[in-house]
Amino acid sequence: MQMKELNLKHEKEIETLTKKHSEDLKTSLAKNNPGCDHDKIIAELKENYRKLEVENKDLKLVNDELQSENMALRDKFEQLFTELSIKEAQWCEREEQLNLKLKMQWGEKYREWMEATEKKIEELQKANALLRSCIKPPADD
Repeated sequence: MQMKELNLKHEKEIETLTKKHSEDLKTSLAKNNPGCDHDKIIAELKENYRKLEVENKDLKLVNDELQSENMALRDKFEQLFTELSIKEAQWCEREEQLNLKLKMQWGEKYREWMEATEKKIEELQKANALLRSCIKPPADD
């Protein structure tokens, strides 16, 4: 029995000492850190975190909108580039056709001019022969 009593007494002393030590520790910490305002700092950090989360959410929305706009502009660019390529090809084809037509017209005009020139030469040669025959004295027989 004596051992039981000693154990109980010992447990009570340990409990009393633990409580006293805990209270002394709290008192000591309060005396050593009278200006420690960690609750205020934590509150400020939480508020800053909340603001940054809101800003991040807003920036993500703006980013999504800009990505959508960028995609739309990229599609429009591709469409316009394709249209330009088609028009440029058509323009080149039309230019080739016009150059060919112009060459054919010049060839036709040149042929007509040469025919008219040859006809004029023939007329001038006939007129020249007629004039020479009129100017030549008659041959003595």
